[in-house]
Amino acid sequence: MLTAGWGLLLAYAYPGTLTFDSIDELIQARAGIYRDDHPPVVAALWRLVEHVVAGPFGMLALQSLAFVVGLYLIFRRTFTARGAAVAATLLLLFPPVFAPLTAIWKDSLMAGFLVLGIGALLTESRRWSVLGAIALALATAMRFNAAAATLAPLVLLFAWGLAGWRRYALATAVWIGTVVAAFSVNSALADRQAYGWHTTLAIYDIVGTLAHVDEAIPDTKLVELLDGSNLLVTRDVQATARTIYDPRNYLTPVTDPHHAFWHFSLRNDVPVPESFRTAMTRTWTYLVTTYPRAYLAHRFTTMEQVVDSDTGMPWRGAAQRELRAQMGLANGANDGQMAVYRKLVKFERSTHLFSPWIYLLVALILLGIAFQRDVLALLMSGLMYEGTLLVFAASRDYRYSHWLVTTCCIAIVTLTARRARVKVRA
Repeated sequence: MLTAGWGLLLAYAYPGTLTFDSIDELIQARAGIYRDDHPPVVAALWRLVEHVVAGPFGMLALQSLAFVVGLYLIFRRTFTARGAAVAATLLLLFPPVFAPLTAIWKDSLMAGFLVLGIGALLTESRRWSVLGAIALALATAMRFNAAAATLAPLVLLFAWGLAGWRRYALATAVWIGTVVAAFSVNSALADRQAYGWHTTLAIYDIVGTLAHVDEAIPDTKLVELLDGSNLLVTRDVQATARTIYDPRNYLTPVTDPHHAFWHFSLRNDVPVPESFRTAMTRTWTYLVTTYPRAYLAHRFTTMEQVVDSDTGMPWRGAAQRELRAQMGLANGANDGQMAVYRKLVKFERSTHLFSPWIYLLVALILLGIAFQRDVLALLMSGLMYEGTLLVFAASRDYRYSHWLVTTCCIAIVTLTARRARVKVRA
């Protein structure tokens, strides 16, 4: 059953959907030179996998296998072996859970290692607890904000045969260790600094905060703050910020054809100069501390877009055709895969099942009525990770909420099965 479900995912996704981010990571993996705009451990892992299978398929198999095995281990706590296999397979193929797993994304790798780590911890074996902690350390290394997703599972589920405060003290220490290890490995692997914060969140927050400030800020003040950043707009700066501000996408200050604030390489292959970084840090600090309400209004506007996103199907066409050909990668999907893709897109557009706000609402409700330790660990993991997006999200993207959707779905299945069992016994 598990192999059949996994095989269906692989057959549809083969050889693995690539996006601009994943192609960039593959380029770094093949060059063996890693930048820090993406967690370098992703490219380093891909470099290892390519020794076995070249191209994206190896990573597709790895992230989806970790996910399906983890689901089975989690559901074994509630179901028989056969029941756990059925539940894991059905949830794996549930489109809102299934869709992001077909693309080679750090989000999908993170989800795979998170599910595997939580499943291993639930076996309550010391050996499996070690494996679970390692898997959660890998998950932490996949995204810079993933530590929020591993806190609750490790603190609540890592037992090591202890009880009381000793159990929680050890579990907290293990979580701290996994976070330190993940960040240390990423730091050690990074060969080049890309200064990703300065070219993503900083520019997005600066323009977003300016757009939400009610009072007029003189052009002279803003030009002074942004001195050294090669600012292209020197008149009506705040008004221009309101014109180009798009809470769905941080790139408009660079890509707007008429009112772009700056121009630089979007691939981060050419580091921005120190003067630009200094100007961004200075301006961001001034605006956020001087106009905190405007900054929060901007961040909540962004978060509203994130939880209202309903586009979760990664594009299956021949995106970046020329670049794929240069790298010796397959161009797009075959007719059968595209037929399935179109049906999934139709399903996506005809339902609200890809709207993260639904899962956010359900998860909050379940958090108040679920008192089982494993269910609480899952729900808190999803909600805490989603909470980091209030600060770190820079665009409207369903994959950011994929972990919340996954944990909510696992909790629904688990609680429903357990309550049904109680009713049958009664």
